[in-house]
Amino acid sequence: MSSERTGCILLRDYENLEKAGSGCFGLVLKAKKKGENFYSAIKVIHNDPTTGRTTLDEAEKLSRVSNHDSIVSCVEHWKDEFTKDEHDLFVRLVKPKKTEPFHYFPVGSRSLKVICIRMEYCENGTLKQWLKGRGSEINVWENVQVFLQLVRGVEHLHAHNLIHRDVKPDNILFHKKNAKIGDLGYSATHNTGDYLHTPQAGAALYRSPEQSYGVYGKSADYYALGLILFELFHPEAQKNVGQALTKLKFNRQIPTELRLSQPIITYLIGKLISVEPEKRPNSDEIVSKLRPLLEALKPSPERGQLRRIGKSAGCQHYERKCKVKVQQFPRRTCLVCKVIFAKYFCSTCNLFDDGEDATLIYHCHLCGICRKKTHENVRYKHCDCCGMCYPYAIKTEDGRLIGGAFLKHECKEDAGKMPCSVCHKAVHDSREPAVLAKCQHYVHKSCRDLFPE
Repeated sequence: MSSERTGCILLRDYENLEKAGSGCFGLVLKAKKKGENFYSAIKVIHNDPTTGRTTLDEAEKLSRVSNHDSIVSCVEHWKDEFTKDEHDLFVRLVKPKKTEPFHYFPVGSRSLKVICIRMEYCENGTLKQWLKGRGSEINVWENVQVFLQLVRGVEHLHAHNLIHRDVKPDNILFHKKNAKIGDLGYSATHNTGDYLHTPQAGAALYRSPEQSYGVYGKSADYYALGLILFELFHPEAQKNVGQALTKLKFNRQIPTELRLSQPIITYLIGKLISVEPEKRPNSDEIVSKLRPLLEALKPSPERGQLRRIGKSAGCQHYERKCKVKVQQFPRRTCLVCKVIFAKYFCSTCNLFDDGEDATLIYHCHLCGICRKKTHENVRYKHCDCCGMCYPYAIKTEDGRLIGGAFLKHECKEDAGKMPCSVCHKAVHDSREPAVLAKCQHYVHKSCRDLFPE
């Protein structure tokens, strides 16, 4: 029996059917609709009283929120059925294992009823696969980008009064470079003031404490995001994810290496996995905390941008070939005519700043932010308590370090959150050095200089 003569919509309208995955109640297929030149993912679920209504609910929810880059989009869904002959053809094409759904035709039935959900096909696998396959290397820029995509996806669901309830690496898919949240099977409608929901929904490992009791809201999804953020920045967790996340959840143990190398990330993880839901940050707070880090890690300019910089500096060699060299202390120079494109280029931040003296720049590897020095011989240290960088010594001409100002600074917890009392802009997240005024408020040095004491 050919697929062209079948009455089953799936077999009649789709070709190149392959099994992409399986679950307790159905299969996920990779297939191409006839007349189209791209693949789709099709979830095929048993249409029975237990799972049918849930599957239709999931399809309707996906349709409501599909217009977002961080959500797996739903193209269409339909009810379908296989006759015995059509089922036999389906098994030959898809080859489900004996332990998987749809391997057997129900005894005594005339047809096998199913529900099909057609979604965009994400060809780059799941976040779980990516975490396991990347090794021990950490790309901070890439990790932050992925995490912010997930934050925006969760924010979009919440804007449509949905709680996902099962945010985990298995349910996050990659399409090209975009991370997308999928599988809304456990999602629930959440209206303002309504916090009573089904307890124990979602994977236990990523479940917030309050989900166990059935009284929770949107912040439950942010708890799961906190655990995922930990996995993104701690590759060692993949050796035993269950053990690592359990230690984090119940003992709040964050490895020393992560605390020292990524204080901003560590701070966010701690806030997101707070036992008290009201203490977890929302999407706006997360973005505002990560934006300075993302700016500091901005990749080098594209070749076209470098060409414009070079041309404006009087270098014509970019017209033929990109000949850029990053000098050891950081300048960008044409290898042919030696034109310096910027007096300052931080090889860590990849930021240009025309007119700045390179000797007046330092990069803090703990907070990931590049700043100006008040003097070229000043040395700085990062205070974990304050979350700020302070001068601690001055290097003399003979190489000696004298001073000790760091030990004398007035340490204030979370001082980095305090805005400048003059310009009201962020103190620690800017590249301007901050000083403690006599009034005990932190101000930018340039702002304080406007009002000499």
